[in-house]
Formats: sequence, C-alpha cells, structure tokens
Amino acid sequence: AGDAAAAAAARDAQIAGRIIALTHSLWPPVAHRLKDYIAHPKANGYRCVHSTVRWGSLHAEVQVRSAEMHAHAEFGPAAHWMYKRQPRAAHAPARANATTAAGGC
Repeated sequence: AGDAAAAAAARDAQIAGRIIALTHSLWPPVAHRLKDYIAHPKANGYRCVHSTVRWGSLHAEVQVRSAEMHAHAEFGPAAHWMYKRQPRAAHAPARANATTAAGGC
C-alpha cells in the first residue's frame, strides 16, 4: 500500500508540474509568486502548487492540486474553517503570507 501511495503522490506532483508549465506557457508568471506546497507541504499537510500569472493588466492566482489534495484542503486539518475555530494566535503564523490572507489556500 505504501508503494502505491508513493507512486500516486509522484504522479500527482508530475501532473501538477505539467499543468503549471502549460499555464506559464499561456500566461507569463509573476516573479517570485510560485509556491510548491506539493514538494514542500505545510505543517498541516496542505499540498498544492500556487502560481500568480499576468492576465492582461491583471494578476490571477492559479492553484493546482489533485482531488485528494483538494479534499484535504477543504475538509481536513488544512481547511480554512479549522482556523476560524482556533484562537487567533494559534493560526496567525499560517496566515502570514499574502496569498492565504487574500483568501487563497
């Protein structure tokens, strides 16, 4: 079971990388706005790749994650509603980056 899970995680990371590469081929990325939480998961297990791209005169955030990663982000320990149930000081460090503070995952 461990080998299958590791293979699935590797496949998900490879697919996410391809999707981000495709996205960057269509819309130019904003410098220093790529965050790979698949390669470097957050302490709460959150996994996703975030990138900000230029869309005309606007910036748009793209988030790429598998269905399993999405379920963990929405319903698991990484869920935003979990932060709201904790005292402010308990989740303030996790919300320190601009992407999270702006409503991203």
